[in-house]
Amino acid sequence: MQSFGIEDYVDDVSRALKHFPTAEILIGHSMGGLVVQLAAGRNDLKGLVLLASSPVGGMRRDGTRMFFRHPFRFIGAMRRQSFAHLYRDAGVCRSLLFSRHTPESVIQNFMAGVEEESWRAGNQMNTLLPDPKAVNCPVLVIGGEDDFMVSAASVRATAEAYGTEAVFLPRAGHMVQLEGDPAQLAHLISDFSARVRTAN
Repeated sequence: MQSFGIEDYVDDVSRALKHFPTAEILIGHSMGGLVVQLAAGRNDLKGLVLLASSPVGGMRRDGTRMFFRHPFRFIGAMRRQSFAHLYRDAGVCRSLLFSRHTPESVIQNFMAGVEEESWRAGNQMNTLLPDPKAVNCPVLVIGGEDDFMVSAASVRATAEAYGTEAVFLPRAGHMVQLEGDPAQLAHLISDFSARVRTAN
């Protein structure tokens, strides 16, 4: 796992698209948002959906803010080269990933399923940046109103880079798929999908 980088993930997505030629829209969350932005620059798509995505300018500013909120937890993660270490504490998990409105049961379920991620890939989120000019399809940019990990300013900057406006989900932090009103998120993606397919 630790040997894989963002480029490996992008290559995997590109290979998958060749096997599924009817796949027209990519959806990426967080690090996955960076992956699909890079993949969209290399493949013909009808649409791209970014959920609380790693921003076009990288995670350095947001990452620094996260570090200073929980410095000792981050130092422990760095020593272990383990992102999963960050999310083994419910308080830290809520602080970084979830809205204050999110039930504790949702956080506990999330923590029970946390798996390790590539330390190498995570650090590349600061250096391997997408080129919005290489993306030739409409982009839907969605953020959580209470997201501490990817700030509202970062979400708006990403939307602006793609010539669109960001949509923010109320009562949602970074884990927008698990928080707030899931039906609202589903409708946003469904409506966007219908629009881009009609336009194309």
